[in-house]
Amino acid sequence: LDILFIDNQVIMFLTACEYSLEQTKETIDLNYTMRTKLPELFAQRDLKRKALQISMEYMELSVMPELHEGTVVVLYKLKEMDMSKYLFEEYVKLSNMVLDVTHMELGSAQGYNYIHDLKHFTFNHILQTPIASLANTLKYLQEASTCHIRGIHFINGGTVFEKLLAVIKPFLNADVMKMLKNHPNYESLRKTVDIKAIPSDYGGEAPSVQELNKKTLATLKQYEDWFPEEEKQRNDEKKRTSNINKDYGIQGSFRKLDLD
Repeated sequence: LDILFIDNQVIMFLTACEYSLEQTKETIDLNYTMRTKLPELFAQRDLKRKALQISMEYMELSVMPELHEGTVVVLYKLKEMDMSKYLFEEYVKLSNMVLDVTHMELGSAQGYNYIHDLKHFTFNHILQTPIASLANTLKYLQEASTCHIRGIHFINGGTVFEKLLAVIKPFLNADVMKMLKNHPNYESLRKTVDIKAIPSDYGGEAPSVQELNKKTLATLKQYEDWFPEEEKQRNDEKKRTSNINKDYGIQGSFRKLDLD
């Protein structure tokens, strides 16, 4: 890789790979290969771009301001929206940008706990999700990211959770599947995740989702000039002897699938 890594980048990869040097090298390679070959998820990271502004308006993405039991806690919540505003790849792009910034702000962590509030997530969102982009997103999170997954929590899942699970299950490895937890109520969430890392909206001791999201976006904007520089850190795939298939043989959206 023609990339100059600063010390904390290397440490983050090492920590995510539990200090296995061989796995760290493979993860670094896959990370930058995917960033290079998936521009729909990792390019045009301009906060002034309209599609990204729509994502910031309709997704409340909240990072807890400090580590909790050595882990970073991130909450995702879509707002009610017209489906024309649901641009899956842009929401993923925004999430990746926030996670990149979180690495620099909070440093190396033992892992990441993700909380997904599905209150406004519907079956229509599933139908409009591009299969290839979903597969690539989940592959990146599991195999190429510096965010070592410690837990994935769902709240307000209702009936849509089972539909969502049926869609994502084929793309998840066995270890990650064991980390999925669909909480029937907020009390269940508070018993599993540090109450200091749960927003007040759910009976926790952290600030509200709205306040946390505002702070998260403010921090993101401080790195506005950094993102174009980061996009220069990409692989020269012409020198590669083997290929990574961009979409893993998957095309289309879930509209063609029977999810009943």
